[in-house]
Amino acid sequence: MVRGTTNPMRYNKLIEHYKKTEFCGYTESHHIIPRCVGGMDTPDNLVNLPAKAHYLAHWMLHKMYPDEPKLARAFWFMALTGKNHQRKITARMFETARKANHIASLGEGNPFYGKTHSDDAKEKMSVAKRGKSSWNKGISCSEETKSKLRVANLGSVPWNKGIQISEETKKKISESQTGSVKSDEQKQKTSNSMKEVWRKRREGISPMPNYK
Repeated sequence: MVRGTTNPMRYNKLIEHYKKTEFCGYTESHHIIPRCVGGMDTPDNLVNLPAKAHYLAHWMLHKMYPDEPKLARAFWFMALTGKNHQRKITARMFETARKANHIASLGEGNPFYGKTHSDDAKEKMSVAKRGKSSWNKGISCSEETKSKLRVANLGSVPWNKGIQISEETKKKISESQTGSVKSDEQKQKTSNSMKEVWRKRREGISPMPNYK
């Protein structure tokens, strides 16, 4: 492991403080030596930490072992607060954890790297989704949200710009579309949607895309 910028003494000091302190209130169990670097599920390797201290502990561990993807993901999970957690995460803290998880998930750091779903798994996923509506079906965005989305996408470059599609991929796309027919209702919805998009762009309500 390549150690990062955080001094391990700071982490040890935090752990020792809470090992000696009887904290009253909400706590979370923490592995002092993470399992991904050799830690065990033994009582002497566990300590109960308050929510904020638990987040700080994983932040320190990520900085101590920046090349360990499992610790980066654990740090990210600390930022995902739910109704059973009592952590208060600032926007900067959330951003730091999100970036760490993104970098850790690239290439071989991704748990699914080099793997593919079996035909049986694909069939199960297909059956599970049949008849289910999209989570945002029928939910309208407020004008404020729409405005934020427009600003966020201003000047953005499409993810696939400059990426050449292979002939094999083109053939697969063509075959997947063969025989598919859109209903008149679907065609009308698509037409109305595109007309509205271009109307807003002509009137300056929505910015023209900038692909430079």
